[in-house]
Formats: sequence, structure tokens, C-alpha cells
Amino acid sequence: MKVTKRTILGKKLKSLRKRGLLPAVIYDKDTNISVQIPMDEFIKTFNELGNTGLLKIEIDSQKFNVLIDHVQIHPATRQPIHATLREVNLKEEINATVPINIINAEESKGVKDDGGIVVENISEVEIIALPTDIPRELEVDVLTLGIGEGIKLEDIKLPKGVRFATEDENFLSQIVVTVTHKAAEEVIEPVATEIVVAEGTKEKNKDEAETPSEEEKK
Repeated sequence: MKVTKRTILGKKLKSLRKRGLLPAVIYDKDTNISVQIPMDEFIKTFNELGNTGLLKIEIDSQKFNVLIDHVQIHPATRQPIHATLREVNLKEEINATVPINIINAEESKGVKDDGGIVVENISEVEIIALPTDIPRELEVDVLTLGIGEGIKLEDIKLPKGVRFATEDENFLSQIVVTVTHKAAEEVIEPVATEIVVAEGTKEKNKDEAETPSEEEKK
């Protein structure tokens, strides 16, 4: 992807977006370059790569290998308003956060046979890998899970060259997803109320009690 250096900063960035350009920054420990990217091209690329896909950026005669580290989204339009691109060395392992994708949730044994529900406890996990080996996501298949069964982090088969950032036993034993019974609906029993009528008065029926008199209306 070809991008150009950016001189527009601060509040003036709004005018940049109106021209169909997305403000962005390329960074690493020694680099911080402000750039602008064609909006349509960025959206298409981000939809294909997500936060874990390797992207080659060209600025004039310079070339950078980057990951789309963070995208700021406008809360109303849901369009990108700023992107942060992380430069990486293809020969050095890096830490990256990868989403977990639960598949076959509706078809799982516990859901189809016993009316259970799938509960996801962990939606993403940090891994270590070369930039070229980072998976877009980690799939967790719950097709065979019955009620009361789950899958732990240690049960996930990682792609070749990929490992969890933490390999502590307590970390790996965390449950990613479980199948459980649906919560029972709470039934609220009606409470009987005793009406006490003072001596010398006449008990009003419900309609009379809730309807104000002509005098009260005044």
C-alpha cells in the first residue's frame, strides 16, 4: 500500500477525512512517522487482514512492514478516524493479541440435545510469533461439547511457530468456553394482601379505591 507523509495535525484532521484520507502513524521504538492513507483502500485492507495481518507500506522510496496495531472508530458513523501502524522486523518474534473465534456454537451437542447455551469466557489471547506466522484468529470448535464441558487454553492447538505469551500452568488452565444449562427464569409469586377496614367505614371495591372523587379532582 502506498501512503504519503502527513503535515496536517490536530483539529485540522477533519478536513483530511473529508477528502477521503485517513490520518495514521507508523511507529516502532525508533520511528514515528505521520502519514495519510486513502480511506477506501485502508478499509478494504483492514477487513482482509484485521489486526494481525502483515501489511507492506511504501512511503516515497522507503518500505515498511507493519501490523495494523489500533484503529480508532467514530462512535456514530462507525468509520475509521485514525490508525496506528506498528513497524515490525520479519526476523524477530513479537507479542500480538489474537481474537478467539468460537465455531459450531449453535450445533454443539449440549445446545442441540439438551437446550444449553455456550458461554465464552476469553475472547482474545496474547501470543508470541514471527510477524509472518501470526494467525488472524484462533478457532475453538465446541461441536462435541456437552452440558458441563469446556475447553481450556491448553487445549487449543496453536499453529506452527506460535506459542502463548504466558505458559504458566494457572494461565493455561483458564477455561475459554463452556456449555451450560440456561438460567432458570425467576418466578415471582403474587403476595396476598389483607385489607383492613376501620370500624364505621365501608370497604371500597378496587375500582372505587383507584378512582378519585369529583371533590378530589378539584
